[in-house]
Amino acid sequence: MQSAEEKAPGTRPTLKEVLRTRLEYNEPVLAHLPEAFALLATPTDTFHVLDPRPALRHAGRIADEACFSIGDQSLQLSWYSKRISVASVYTAAELHQLTSPNTAYTFLDTLLEKSATVSNSLDEVSLFSSYIFKSWRGIIKSSGIL
Repeated sequence: MQSAEEKAPGTRPTLKEVLRTRLEYNEPVLAHLPEAFALLATPTDTFHVLDPRPALRHAGRIADEACFSIGDQSLQLSWYSKRISVASVYTAAELHQLTSPNTAYTFLDTLLEKSATVSNSLDEVSLFSSYIFKSWRGIIKSSGIL
């Protein structure tokens, strides 16, 4: 499979290609990533509580860049749900890469497939719910209740 950087000009990479390429960027520094993540989460104040915001910003930035790279046109709630989904999948794959680098790409592929299945199911439920809502609204209007 070609990496996201090797595609023909004018064609957009797939989400799978973008996230796989991003995992490839980690490979040369994989031994140092746990320490880097620990330093990011280390508090700078006196409360000594781990700060999850740097990790969340990292995941959010990766997800936003990946969605931009694939030409995602999501709007409103879809924009947020897409990025949360991509951030979750990538973060899980990146953490898996730290403990098992040889299976990280297979793990990423599996997560992307499951994420797509869940997303399709939610879209179908949303569509069905909108039909039910419109039907009930029509019934209520025609009965003269409202």
